[in-house]
Amino acid sequence: MPRIPDLSVSPFVLDGPGKAAVVLLALGPEMAAVVLKCLSNAEIKLISSRLIAVRSLDKVMWTEVLRDFREASLLQPLLAVDADQFVARALDHHDENRAAPDFRERYLTIIDQQALDAANGMDADLLYEQLKDEHPQIIATMLALLSSTKAAALGSLFDDELRNELLLRVALLDYVHPMALEDVNASLCAMTLEPVEKRSRRGGIKTSASLINAFDEPLDEEALERIRQHQPALAQGVESARFVFEDLRHIQARSRQTLVASVSTDELALAMQSCSDALIRCLLEAMTTPLADAVREAMTLVQAKQTSDSIAAQQRILAIGRSLHRQGQIQLKVVSANPDPRMT
Repeated sequence: MPRIPDLSVSPFVLDGPGKAAVVLLALGPEMAAVVLKCLSNAEIKLISSRLIAVRSLDKVMWTEVLRDFREASLLQPLLAVDADQFVARALDHHDENRAAPDFRERYLTIIDQQALDAANGMDADLLYEQLKDEHPQIIATMLALLSSTKAAALGSLFDDELRNELLLRVALLDYVHPMALEDVNASLCAMTLEPVEKRSRRGGIKTSASLINAFDEPLDEEALERIRQHQPALAQGVESARFVFEDLRHIQARSRQTLVASVSTDELALAMQSCSDALIRCLLEAMTTPLADAVREAMTLVQAKQTSDSIAAQQRILAIGRSLHRQGQIQLKVVSANPDPRMT
């Protein structure tokens, strides 16, 4: 699986999409938006995936990418642009954000309006203190939802590099996964309702898990791999928080069938002792008739088992599920809050 390049470490050989992401950051949101209109959805998605890695660029890396652009433009007679002027403007360009109205109109009905109004009424400095440690995608979504005046005041408080990243993320912000938007909504409500001393306690493993779940494949696994390289224990916690046993109700029926067929009868019976009745029905329906009968019989024999034993069995089954997911045999992802037994 290809790794997301670590652009915070120099020197590093950027690929084409990575260089494009750096150039778009240099252009700023207004000029970048014009460029993006000329690209296909696939190209935009590819560049966006590289943007995730762009956290901090040293001057050497920045200059190297712009020099490559200048040299390429001088060799391309059909490129109608003054390369020297572009480089000068790109190096000096700093802008403030004006959120996309289409995005606002689409998601304002989902966001808690009272919380958003309260955020718009807060001082920009206070908003900054509560948001500065959040993931850039969360901050970008907040900027897109706030009023233009408030977003501009808030955006101006971030350092140049992060502000440019945030503005480009806003420019690329067209669709937000419902789970990620739910997390943004929860953070917004908490930020405006919690006491000030408690507002810094957000984020962490649960937030990281929600954000990674919102990534398309293979970006989700690549992001998790980045965490695993730095802190294996933290990555394990995030991976566990991404998907819990009860979520088996909401995966594809075919994946559920494959998973239960890969687990022993006794292990299934033990794990099902401490799950909801709805999940028990769902799992039994995913089994063949002989397996379902055997599991029901086994469940009557493990009644005396402790809850901790049942939870441990659930974790072992999820470990099998994650292994099957990595092998491409199942999709261990929530696809519906209201599972349809016909879904495959």
